[in-house]
Amino acid sequence: MNQKSSLGLGRIGLVAAACLTLAACGGGGGGSASQPTDHAHMSMSPTVAPTVAASPSASQAPASAAAVVEEVNASNKGGDFRPAGLTIKAGETVEWVNHSGNIHNVTFDDKSLGNSSTMSANETFSKKFDKPGSYHYVCTFHPGMEGTVTVS
Repeated sequence: MNQKSSLGLGRIGLVAAACLTLAACGGGGGGSASQPTDHAHMSMSPTVAPTVAASPSASQAPASAAAVVEEVNASNKGGDFRPAGLTIKAGETVEWVNHSGNIHNVTFDDKSLGNSSTMSANETFSKKFDKPGSYHYVCTFHPGMEGTVTVS
């Protein structure tokens, strides 16, 4: 292979590596990417935040930092949670974040679980689920907007 051709392939490899690195860093929420401005659709996203306990020794592996995300979409006609179900493990916490310009809430059928207050844009509500079971919830402002958290 001649030197000119070798330099071209080296640059392509470097650009490809940089693109893969950027793609790996940019895929998972948490950034400040702008939200769509289509006002016909609003969204809320609950996420599962892993519970991390203090490590008694340096040799223990840290808890997983992976998060499960459920998008909650609402339209001017009321809305729905998509997906309608979220499955987590006992001890995990679900956090709902209102990304819309509309108000929402999270109201469980089982009143002993506690409910969110009215959430305006960018407000959150978190709930830790300790017991296995199925927990149905609704947004009382939007009839038909409902979801279920299944805890295993």
